[in-house]
Amino acid sequence: MKNQYVGDVNDYLKYGLIRTLVKGRHLKAGVFWMLTDDDKRGDGEKIEY
Repeated sequence: MKNQYVGDVNDYLKYGLIRTLVKGRHLKAGVFWMLTDDDKRGDGEKIEY
């Protein structure tokens, strides 16, 4: 995970997918992020929602 991606609209899609995959099952979901340095790319800027 890079700080430049935090809050990107695609995060909500990922969380929704994880929630859908475990819903109604006897499973628990966990997300474990590893913080890495920003790479100065332009993606991850979709934060206007």
